[in-house]
Formats: sequence, structure tokens, C-alpha cells
Amino acid sequence: MRDSMSFKIGEEFKPNPEFKQLYYIYLLILVLTHLAILIPISIAVFMHSTAEIGIIFTSSVFLLFFIPVAFAVYWIGKYYESISYRLTASEIIVKRGVWWKKVKFVPYNRITNLEIHQGPISRKLGLARISIQTAGYSYGGGQGRGAEASILGVKNYEEVKEAILKFVRKFKPVAVEAEEAEPEMTATLNRQVIEELTKIRKLLEKVLRKAEND
Repeated sequence: MRDSMSFKIGEEFKPNPEFKQLYYIYLLILVLTHLAILIPISIAVFMHSTAEIGIIFTSSVFLLFFIPVAFAVYWIGKYYESISYRLTASEIIVKRGVWWKKVKFVPYNRITNLEIHQGPISRKLGLARISIQTAGYSYGGGQGRGAEASILGVKNYEEVKEAILKFVRKFKPVAVEAEEAEPEMTATLNRQVIEELTKIRKLLEKVLRKAEND
């Protein structure tokens, strides 16, 4: 799948505009679910109380209900505007946050796995989330959260995934570098031990020769 927006290494790109539609659909489902509960309650209040009480109750409930809904509609637009991604030659940069801005830098040599997630609605819209898992995060520092960063709401997710994997293959994983460093350190220590033993042997030979001469 190809996104309508161009995708270039080193340049920022955003989620597909239909990402907002996905969140609006989630919000609509939430609204309809709550209305299915609130409307029968309001009818029951009208039937078992005076019209004045019924009007006050219904107005208060629906006002308290639709204020958060209006705020959510506003927030979805702002959240979409706050999100951006960039693939550089050495790392992935993910930015998001409406009031509290968060920027994540994920080096390619720490990436251990990429996962593509699609729910029923996002699959219908052709959108997906790419979860980026890194060494030492999923099971350690991440405390079970699984992904260090995510690329949300893209249609060209296969293209983005392949671009990331190409960079990952070019860089030596951190875990491999650590494994190779350990044998090198062991070899260095072995050489030092051998050198010290050689010095001790030479010293003992010198002492023995001196004792024989005496």
C-alpha cells in the first residue's frame, strides 16, 4: 500500500489524514454506547417525576456528557497535528503530544523487532500501527509495555517497515557488540596473566641460579 504523501529518508512525515477519522469513529462508538444508557434513564425520570425535574435532570446529564465529547473532538485534531515521524541515517525520531510534548530517538542498532497491528476498523481504513521493539526495553526497562515507540496511522506501513529493516540490517545490534567485546576482554586478561607468570618464572630461575652459585 502506498500513502498519498511522499516518503523520504530524512524528512518528516505524518499519519494519514484518515487517522483522525479512525479516532472519530472510536469516539462515535463511545457516544452511542453511553446514549443507549442515558436516553432510557432520562425517559424513566420524565415518567416518574414532574416535567420540570425531568428537564433539569436531562439537561444537566447531557450537558455534562457532551462537554467532554466536544473536548475530545478538539483534542483529536490537535493530537494529529502534534504527531510526526522521521527516519534518519542512524535513528527513528517520533514526536507527539498536545500539551506535554514527547520526542523519542530510537537507534537502528537497538531495534530487535517490528510488529504491525491492525484492528477491524483500522484495517477497513487501510491504516496500521508499527510497534518498534528494542533491546533491553520490552523485558527490562519497558516494564512489559512491549514497544519503545510506535508509528501510528500510516497506510504505507509495509514501505515504512521495509525502510526501517534496511537500516537495521546495516547496523550491528547492540547485543552482538556486547557479546564480541566480552571475548576480547577475556583474551586481554589471559595475555596479562601469562605475562605475569612468565615474569615470575624468570625471577625464580634467577634466584635458583644465584643459590647454586653460592
